[in-house]
Amino acid sequence: MIKTTFEETFQDAKKLLELLRLKKYTAVLYKASSDDDEANLLIISEEFSTNMEKRQAYIFSISSLFPNIEVIGWTYDEFKKRSKKADEFLSRIRKIGTIIKDDYQIFE
Repeated sequence: MIKTTFEETFQDAKKLLELLRLKKYTAVLYKASSDDDEANLLIISEEFSTNMEKRQAYIFSISSLFPNIEVIGWTYDEFKKRSKKADEFLSRIRKIGTIIKDDYQIFE
């Protein structure tokens, strides 16, 4: 795998989001660890299918073009359910993530 800088990965994430053609979403890019080559992209959108298989297939059809980014896609309702309780994952994302777009004003 070719090493990429975080800025290159950030630009790739923006391209990936354009290809998904979502109108309203929140997207946060983060790395699980500093020596990890792969970045993670959390996308929250009401436009995602509530059918997990359809959603994953759609996301994978685009994200497979960007092998250095792993995408996690949640509906806004899924996010709301997780945020009602203490969620270690969301707390970590708030600390280490780089916001690309935040239409739902989740991370402000």
